Amino acid sequence: MHPIQRMSLLSTLGLTLALPTLSVSAAAADDSALITRGQFIKQITDELKLTPLNKQTVLPSDVSSDSPYANTVRIMRERRILQGYSDGTFRLDQAVSPAEASLILGRFLGLADSKASTVLKSDYSVDFSGQTAGITLDTAGAAIKKALANDPSVSSWLVADPTSPTDLKTFRGHMEMGMHILLHPNAGSPLNNLQTTVKSDISYNKDQGLHQSITTVAPGSDMVMKTINMEQYMVSQGTFMSMPNATNDGIEWFDMSKQVPFTFEQVMELQKKSMDISKTLVTPYFFYKDLGTTEKDGQKQRKVSIRGKLTNTADIVKTLSGLGGSQDAFKEVLNSPAIAGMSVSLSAVLTVDEQTKLPVSMDGDYIVEYGEDPNIPIEQVDMTMSMTYQDVNQPIDIQLPEEAKKAKPVPVPVPAPTPAQ
Repeated sequence: MHPIQRMSLLSTLGLTLALPTLSVSAAAADDSALITRGQFIKQITDELKLTPLNKQTVLPSDVSSDSPYANTVRIMRERRILQGYSDGTFRLDQAVSPAEASLILGRFLGLADSKASTVLKSDYSVDFSGQTAGITLDTAGAAIKKALANDPSVSSWLVADPTSPTDLKTFRGHMEMGMHILLHPNAGSPLNNLQTTVKSDISYNKDQGLHQSITTVAPGSDMVMKTINMEQYMVSQGTFMSMPNATNDGIEWFDMSKQVPFTFEQVMELQKKSMDISKTLVTPYFFYKDLGTTEKDGQKQRKVSIRGKLTNTADIVKTLSGLGGSQDAFKEVLNSPAIAGMSVSLSAVLTVDEQTKLPVSMDGDYIVEYGEDPNIPIEQVDMTMSMTYQDVNQPIDIQLPEEAKKAKPVPVPVPAPTPAQ
């Protein structure tokens, strides 16, 4: 992938990514009442009414095809929640430990393993820390219902009121993003991970386009950290990016329209329907929770968490088509080597103005895992993003500079022909 294409995709991804207490304290129960790994994961798949995408998914050595847990295990593997132990087993009859239960629920919610227990306790009042021997069936069921559910209050609150000015027409925003890139051991890099930070000032006009001023701090080919300043426009004419030229004494514009997977019109279509949280769309991929209201500068603000995980191309195609595109429109992009096999986890908190329902800020963690394509050196990208919005629905003019209009298209690489067999 061309370096400029990679930067353009990362910046586009950053934009797209920008939306009674349960007690589970220790119970006095004998070991026979403790829930097993098999029972726990089956409770989840039953609760969410999940079915495997492929009933031919390879099962672990200790799960037979006629096992009542066979489809549940297939779902866990397809969604990259559990892959089994290193010896090829799933150990379904083994009692699920509190740590395992937290990790499993956390992975469905798109949480990093290191944050699962903390977030479950703080945002869902689910705390397994006192369950040293194991977890009872009732406790597990209550925790699943609490964590893996959409708050009805969020659904009713976010449904658009025709009299409420909820249409996001324009905004200015400031985004800060940190990326931790893990490389495959065979990537040929002297380092096994890279740290990158991105700061961006964004202008948006739904009728004109997007403009970003981007400052990236990343290691160069010599592994020395370098600061690169760029601009990017995504407008009806296409996607254009400026970067320092080869001699570093000026800038050069590139027409990236053929490299960026989505046109401006497609992004607008996604944005238009991104707040549609009907259960037919988001369940069982994303889970919405009402985190309550606060007051700032005399205005009430509501916080909503959006958490979930897309684990394969089929899920991504289904979700994108549900958001307003057609499956055919996205299949070519999503079946490309850079995308196929990718999974994306999202754990974000969106703050909105309670009266207008317009965004105030968003803080999110993202985990992007890549497939096994040998041409992709990246194994995983962990991102933390913070976005604040200003000048919402105020006059903002976005016009493509004349220099950008003169930019030559960056050619799309032509794959080498496959040798005859």
